[in-house]
Amino acid sequence: MLEVLEPHFEKEQRIVMPLLGSISNLVSGEKIGNLDEIASAQVPLLKEYEGMFEEHRAIRELIAKAEIAARKEGSEDVVELLGGLAHHARVEEEVLYPSALLAGTLAKCLQPQERIARGIA
Repeated sequence: MLEVLEPHFEKEQRIVMPLLGSISNLVSGEKIGNLDEIASAQVPLLKEYEGMFEEHRAIRELIAKAEIAARKEGSEDVVELLGGLAHHARVEEEVLYPSALLAGTLAKCLQPQERIARGIA
């Protein structure tokens, strides 16, 4: 399972978390100096988006197999941990990934306003 999880987590850290980290600045109403950077950060996520869901499908299959083994061994704490991991994947798919995409989209929408404010547009 770690062979699948570790590269997936690294990818999330590299392409999802920077966008999620920009949300509070984007919604603050304050001037943001790195809108181009935030908007550009959306591109790798768009390229990897479907693949990340595929990785989640593979992770869920591994979780299901591990859960069967854990139940056979009576390891309810492991079953609970696996359930938490499956729940985390659902939260990523339903909330975090779409939120990251929205952050990039919002940065793109705010760019023209920033250019107008600087007299560039």
